[in-house]
Amino acid sequence: IEDRTEEQTNELIAIYSAAKAQNLLSADQVLEYGGLMLESGQPPMQAILTIRSALDIDSNHIPTIETLGQLSIRTQQWDRAKKRYQKLLSLQPSNAAYKAQLERICAKLGEEDCL
Repeated sequence: IEDRTEEQTNELIAIYSAAKAQNLLSADQVLEYGGLMLESGQPPMQAILTIRSALDIDSNHIPTIETLGQLSIRTQQWDRAKKRYQKLLSLQPSNAAYKAQLERICAKLGEEDCL
């Protein structure tokens, strides 16, 4: 996340909000908008719903799925994190980082094999 003033962040949020309302944003832009919302201290659930809406644009948008997976881990929502990382691994089967993260999640769930 870039260094920007609170005023600049609020201006970006207003621009993204207007563009999103008109369905003018790509999945990358919606993800960035949700990140700005989190960064600026807006209600986390509102930001997460915004981030999740990027999947309405592209259901296989890897950066969004990864972000939602990381947020699930941060909030210890292991079942959700598992689903996100299983999806990531289905999209990128050779990604060792996704496999390792999924193994850690499975360990938290007490599951031997969830790959």
